Amino acid sequence: MARRLPLVTESAAESFVRTLGGQIRLLATHPRRLLVVVLLSAANWLLDAAALWVLLAAFGYPLAFGPLLTVYGLGTIVAMLPLTPGGLGIVEAVMVPALIAFGAPRAAALLGVLGWRLLEYWLPLPLGLAAWLSLRWGSLRRRDRPRRGVGTSVR
Repeated sequence: MARRLPLVTESAAESFVRTLGGQIRLLATHPRRLLVVVLLSAANWLLDAAALWVLLAAFGYPLAFGPLLTVYGLGTIVAMLPLTPGGLGIVEAVMVPALIAFGAPRAAALLGVLGWRLLEYWLPLPLGLAAWLSLRWGSLRRRDRPRRGVGTSVR
């Protein structure tokens, strides 16, 4: 299968599958670690939904818990469809009418969803780029660190 994919070598694909299998085995044999992963994942989703609620409330429409999770879940599922990167444009086109259907004013629904997408989708991009640049060219580069015992004299 890897031969048919561009930019993927067979050895890289095999390494990925072996690493993934090892991680799954690790989680299966350590229930405490699995519990931590599940709890952190749930916290991530709930905090993301809470950010949507905060933005909707800021624009004058505090949504109830059930409709909030329904709209958030719908948006999350639509974002997984491989039509655009991260469901860009599609998530907004689904969530805004869904919020309006739950009684949100058009302006609050539109501004709340766009603000949430700005925080949830767009803000991590420059932060990730800054982190990557700091690792690539910053003071944390591996070869910039002095090595012990190499090129130093002991007195």
